[in-house]
Amino acid sequence: MTQRNLKELAKQGDVKAIAALMNRALKPHGITAKVQFKDCCLQVMLESTQVPKQQFCVALIGEGMRRLGVPSIKSLRIFGRQRGEDFPAWTEELPLDSQPNVAASLAESSLTSRHPPTTLNQEIRSLSSKKTEKSNQFAIVPLKAGFILLLAIYGFRGLLDYESLWFIHNFDLIIHEAGHVVFMFFGDFIHALGGTLLQLIVPIGITIYFFNHQQRYSGAVTIFWIAINLLDVSRYMKDARAQELPLLGGELVTHDWNYLFGRLNLLELDQLIGGFVHFIGFLLYVLAIAAGFYFACNTSKTQQRMR
Repeated sequence: MTQRNLKELAKQGDVKAIAALMNRALKPHGITAKVQFKDCCLQVMLESTQVPKQQFCVALIGEGMRRLGVPSIKSLRIFGRQRGEDFPAWTEELPLDSQPNVAASLAESSLTSRHPPTTLNQEIRSLSSKKTEKSNQFAIVPLKAGFILLLAIYGFRGLLDYESLWFIHNFDLIIHEAGHVVFMFFGDFIHALGGTLLQLIVPIGITIYFFNHQQRYSGAVTIFWIAINLLDVSRYMKDARAQELPLLGGELVTHDWNYLFGRLNLLELDQLIGGFVHFIGFLLYVLAIAAGFYFACNTSKTQQRMR
């Protein structure tokens, strides 16, 4: 169907034509729209890999609908949510029988909660249900699931023999040594602890970033990285008295945990503390693999064509 024919149908109030025009305009921005008409109100559910930008979407859709000038549509109710979520991150109501005033409309909006009022739940479910029958099935992303499987095997080998983790260990060693440099100005104790601190701060910080930006699969991968770092720290702690591990700089270099446990009068507990840290690392390993497989199975499949 040509653009002109779509516009003609849309001006007559054809919901499918309106949805097609919206999706053409939103596709370059990675946003998909589902549309339904109810009680003179056109309800539009916008979805993307990230939460669609409210001001941009409201302005674009509002202006487009005013240009169409469909007599039967008196108002818009626009929802924006991240793909895979059950509830919208924001909701905006926009009258179409007045002059456009996006700034005022945004100021008046009071429906920005991630958990919308009960009165909207039925409309949201109605919009969400406009999928093909396959949408309720698990959709495994093979590449993601395969990568998690490799991490599971790699991590399991590391639990049995840490030496098999040489690749990631060498990378973490660079971060560890950088930590001593970063914290060298905070006294001898923090200087010695700094290697372990930075070794944990970096993956933890990245994990928090991923989850704050709704990138859960990536967050699961970096939880695995935290687990491997804890296994490394555990190994170093358990070596506090024996001091058998080879250190950069040789025998002239102070063993971090021999010094730290010595200062804390915990040297005789190096095996117990190291074992506890190893257990925490194991738990995080299991959590990372389970979460990775879960997030590799996208229960809300890439949006299907509306009925």
